[in-house]
Amino acid sequence: MTLERNDEDGAKSNEKGKVKNFVHQPVLLNEIVQALPVASDGVFFDLTVGGAGHLEELVKHSAPGASLYGLDRDSLAVAVATERLSTYPQVKRIINAPFSTFSQVIRELEIETISGALLDLGVSSPQIDWAERGFSFQGEAPLDMRMDSRQTLTASELVNELDATELASLFWKYGEEKRSRRIASAIVASRETQVIDTTGALRKVISSTVGPANLTRTLARIFQALRIAVNRELDELESVLPQVIDSLRVGGKVAVISYHSLEDRIVKQTFARYSGACVCPPGMPICACGAHKELQPLTKKPIGASEEEVKSNPRSRSAKLRIAERIALSRRG
Repeated sequence: MTLERNDEDGAKSNEKGKVKNFVHQPVLLNEIVQALPVASDGVFFDLTVGGAGHLEELVKHSAPGASLYGLDRDSLAVAVATERLSTYPQVKRIINAPFSTFSQVIRELEIETISGALLDLGVSSPQIDWAERGFSFQGEAPLDMRMDSRQTLTASELVNELDATELASLFWKYGEEKRSRRIASAIVASRETQVIDTTGALRKVISSTVGPANLTRTLARIFQALRIAVNRELDELESVLPQVIDSLRVGGKVAVISYHSLEDRIVKQTFARYSGACVCPPGMPICACGAHKELQPLTKKPIGASEEEVKSNPRSRSAKLRIAERIALSRRG
């Protein structure tokens, strides 16, 4: 992987008007500033830079000798962050790459250890609100849902090519949808006569299967499941967390904001594994998970948004922040 210059990424995108209108309200902003030690010199990464709301606030509180980097697989977000942060000398690079490539990114940047990292796992407001991205079940748009336009897999491909069993499994695993089999069967029956390639077409099939009382929540779960599958969100998260933890210097901190139980469970279990808590299945005769205490979770329970923040930003309602500190180096290799 070669790291492209962020200003070139912005120039390549033909979405300059959208760059100016990319407005996203960062969640748990004060809590993130308090969590990461940016007031000291060190290297810090926002691995989900989005519209740069978190990173801009972090750089405002950072030491003159701090080096801050942003990462995002959405090229539009990279263009937005690049423009927004161009006047801050502490911001060194904004990089267009999935966060699962983090180890490769810091290796190419010749960075050995970092002092802090942030992952905000939510979909940004512009991604949801711009209908053409296909993330929302409101309105009519191509059934896309790609965060990275360079990848080929779309939600339409999943909906039209997976069989009923595979679709039901996807809806249950990633959306925890109880009616997964019924909805999957309805999709397969409907696509025999017409391709389901828009958000409206998929919404119509689901609406014919689920009563109005449960429709909105069901739509949200099905669209969430497809988005997670298209972008391999849980695989990406499981991949990046060990990379980030292994890169932290002693005293470095990682902060993760998740928005549903599937993400939060991965964060909680990963922190537990690195904090020396055995996560082997019950009944295992010996520990096989390699538990070793090198991380100290700083949040026994996840931090949620305040009532005031939820009122001003309803999308913060489901946010859960977990923070951990590196307290020892790995004994591996």
